Amino acid sequence: MSEGECLPDVDLDEVADADDNCPDDPNPEQLDWDADGIGDACSPQDGTPEHPFIIQADEALTSHYVFTDQQDTNQAISDAFDSYPPNTVDESGPEYIYVFTLAGSSRVTAEILSPEPGGVDIDVQLLAALDPLELIARSDRGVYAELDPGSYFLSLDSYAGGGTPATGRYVLDVTVRPIEPPAEETFNDYVLAAVDYLYNNYGQLGYASAVLTHDIPYGSYGVVNASDPPRTMCVAAALEVILTAMQLYEQDSGDSTVWDYLPEISFERLGAGDLRGHVWVNYDFNAGGTADALRHFGMGMTVPFEQLRPGSFINLNRTNGTGHAVVFLAFIDIDGNESLVWHDGLVGFKYFSSQGGYDAGAGGLDYRYAVFDQFGEPSMPGKRDLHIIYSQDQKYLNTGMLYYPSLWLPTARVLGIKTRSRAGAGEMSVFDPVYFDGVTFDDER
Repeated sequence: MSEGECLPDVDLDEVADADDNCPDDPNPEQLDWDADGIGDACSPQDGTPEHPFIIQADEALTSHYVFTDQQDTNQAISDAFDSYPPNTVDESGPEYIYVFTLAGSSRVTAEILSPEPGGVDIDVQLLAALDPLELIARSDRGVYAELDPGSYFLSLDSYAGGGTPATGRYVLDVTVRPIEPPAEETFNDYVLAAVDYLYNNYGQLGYASAVLTHDIPYGSYGVVNASDPPRTMCVAAALEVILTAMQLYEQDSGDSTVWDYLPEISFERLGAGDLRGHVWVNYDFNAGGTADALRHFGMGMTVPFEQLRPGSFINLNRTNGTGHAVVFLAFIDIDGNESLVWHDGLVGFKYFSSQGGYDAGAGGLDYRYAVFDQFGEPSMPGKRDLHIIYSQDQKYLNTGMLYYPSLWLPTARVLGIKTRSRAGAGEMSVFDPVYFDGVTFDDER
């Protein structure tokens, strides 16, 4: 071959056919998770342990990616695993196997859309190995783990504890995010700017079972209307902070595409396919608060409480059976001194939300000092919210952050992929005025 003549490259991926592990399928990165010489792009994939479905990241987003898939275990070829020791739950129905490879330390969630169709019960198992099985985590709805670089497996298996395998259709979302995203990859600074703006312009105007302190334009698409301004409730305060952060971002950057990611109605309606429906808390949707909602819609990620940064979101629960949706501002010690990072000796956190009484000055958008129940009722520099339940279970202390808009990655809910759920069964959220009663410890009864 003469100098300068190009080598054959049938798939035009800039890897010569002689060196290409998939010469007929474009794969410039030559990914080959099992190192068998056959690239992932052309490896057989049928969801069996021998040929698992391969979850691949977008080339441009190696540390942030979302994978969505839907299957029906009635069609699964594999029925290799009946349980996942040391867990003993009966998973003797058919399963689909997936594999993914992490280049760096990552937060990973894998979850199925809930509620599932009637009679279907698909469980999620995260595995470090298939032979022998090495279980990392499992759940009937989804798993979360912080993982080191390497290859891992998911098994979407049909529960059979009732004697008959509960096979059927599922929709899977797998989200991968870095353990420590740079500050510029998170939206926390805009969330904090939104808190300042809302407190200065709409603070302490009263608490009520209402939505938003004022009408908020949704780009060029319309307006998200306030229901009884200027009073608002806590879950609506979380939604208002997000909308205001988006406004401030557009003003600062000139980027109006921030409004294109979700339709306006997603901030107005309470359905299973709407962000607001998940922010409002609905366990049928597997949504325990704002952090879950942001993850479900590809906008954020659940993060353990101790790893939060100012401008993150928390849904807390109290020992008296009530709860609250708030914006996290700082960790606090027994005297109310603030810290931006968690360390020994801290007892809770400072937050922003809507709470308190109906009248202006007695409630509305304001700050509180939240103390975990085991630390009693210490004095604080401002009004207190006491007897908060500390838990590593995100159902009881739902914590997480919002990512920068360029890293909002569509999930099944954004793409409109939905399960055929039972008609009328848990498909709408409602505001629970007993659970979200707006009263914190130092508010007048």
